[in-house]
Amino acid sequence: MKKVSVAVIVLVLVVGMGAFVGCKPEDTEPPEISIVVQSTDNYRSEIDGDVIKGVAKVIATATDDVGVDTVKFFVNDEYVGSYLTEPTGGSENEYVYEWQTQELEDSVVYIISAKAYDAAVNEGVSESLSYLIRIPNDPPNKANLMAPENDKTLQLASLIMKWQGSDPDKYPKQELTFEVWFGEGSPGNIKLVYETNKGTVPDTGSWGTSQWDKDPPYLRPETHYYWMILTRDPYGQESESEVFHFERGENRVPAAYSPTPPDTFVPIDPPASGFVKLLWRPNDLDGDPLIYDLYFAPDPEKDTVFVSDLGAPVADSLETAEYSVEVSAGVTYYWYPVPTDLWGATKDTTGLKPWRFVVSEE
Repeated sequence: MKKVSVAVIVLVLVVGMGAFVGCKPEDTEPPEISIVVQSTDNYRSEIDGDVIKGVAKVIATATDDVGVDTVKFFVNDEYVGSYLTEPTGGSENEYVYEWQTQELEDSVVYIISAKAYDAAVNEGVSESLSYLIRIPNDPPNKANLMAPENDKTLQLASLIMKWQGSDPDKYPKQELTFEVWFGEGSPGNIKLVYETNKGTVPDTGSWGTSQWDKDPPYLRPETHYYWMILTRDPYGQESESEVFHFERGENRVPAAYSPTPPDTFVPIDPPASGFVKLLWRPNDLDGDPLIYDLYFAPDPEKDTVFVSDLGAPVADSLETAEYSVEVSAGVTYYWYPVPTDLWGATKDTTGLKPWRFVVSEE
């Protein structure tokens, strides 16, 4: 039997072990990749459901057991941009593509996707997302001023302005913001007095002068007023309406009516407390706030009694239409609240007859 040398055996073992160490398993596992699409800080950028305007940010998150080598983006299965070999997003696995959708065709659906490759060229494919691309953004239409009518003369101390807005862009439907510009005296005096909240009034709006940041917030008699509406869309585009004018007419004199106790000679029972609450209703055709000088006195024992016969008011500058007075049984009382409006218009008491009531005997 032929002997084998020890040197030969050692050589065979060394060669065999080297061959085993140099053999690596084949990489067949593809990377995992997903994408999301977000709007950017560009003022023309917006994503509304499946509609995109302007520049969008496509973020691909790609991972692999060995390592991601390359990420590519595709629009309608066509490669776009440049392939990325390093993460460009906020984390080590994020790759970002700035999608310039304004370069695409308006009102057409486009499909965005991404692919990731490892060093062994295994390919991972993301889901495909579909978006309707909306390219142009036109300024909103000028608001249609509905009320009050232009050059109208009005009597009321306060009013509600109404308008209707619209926008030529329909994809997505615009949420408009309205600014109310208002002032008195001349068109040059109008200033911003109110702005609606975006989205709360997409097409129509209203503003009342009671919301006016003025003390007091009432229209001055025989004064000219001017107003307009500035409409703004979500992308900063603006349009101004016409400037409308109206005038508040001549101030009318206020009055009071519907007294309690009623104006009658039918006696009322003596109140247990000794006091009667006088009540009345204001009557100002212009809607101005009123104050009252209350005249109240027992029967002056004249054939015809006027307010001027009742002496000085028992209360002046009352802001509420009520007042409690002390009364006695078996006495007739005369009373009248003389109103004065915010602008000093008041009822002439010359020849004015008061109301009366009789407290019966106990």
